[in-house]
Amino acid sequence: MLNTNRYWPTRLSTVSHVKLCPVKLGRDGGYADTWSRAVASAGALNVFLMRGEEMRVGIDVYPVLSEADKAKLAAEGKSESEVASLGKSKKAATLAVSETALSRVLNSSPVMVVPALALVRLQKQDWLKRNSRLTLPVNLGLILGTSLFALPLALAAFPQRQAVDASSLEEEFWGKGGENGKVVFNRGI
Repeated sequence: MLNTNRYWPTRLSTVSHVKLCPVKLGRDGGYADTWSRAVASAGALNVFLMRGEEMRVGIDVYPVLSEADKAKLAAEGKSESEVASLGKSKKAATLAVSETALSRVLNSSPVMVVPALALVRLQKQDWLKRNSRLTLPVNLGLILGTSLFALPLALAAFPQRQAVDASSLEEEFWGKGGENGKVVFNRGI
């Protein structure tokens, strides 16, 4: 009971914005739209709450290795994962967590909107009117199909290992980047 109650403020805050949406979804004119915004907001908020410590402490950043550096490591029998961290960056963490939150919104939004719009159109078809018991399997199929396409696209929106200019991070990383002055960090999923 307590777990679901904490999402009500997010849901209630989106209800006031329903009138701004030009497209009415669902039979009651806004129910599906309200919930899709609530799910997207809750997903993004969850990422910030669960990974907030990363933004306070920072995440490890590493220099981008040139091909010569990679060959040297391979000759020594080492892998890229054994390269020493340059330190922890709060700016890199904020970028990583923000992109992860956006990918959660990109994942949930199509799943909440596309099946609802498609089902409204399909319910006007004669074959579905004659076989109303097929509405649930068709709806579940639409949700599954949308999920199969939305999840890979949302995960691919941002690279998991991201390279940025060292000068875009804290001053302690300036001039410490690897190839082309870049550093890399693991964004996570």
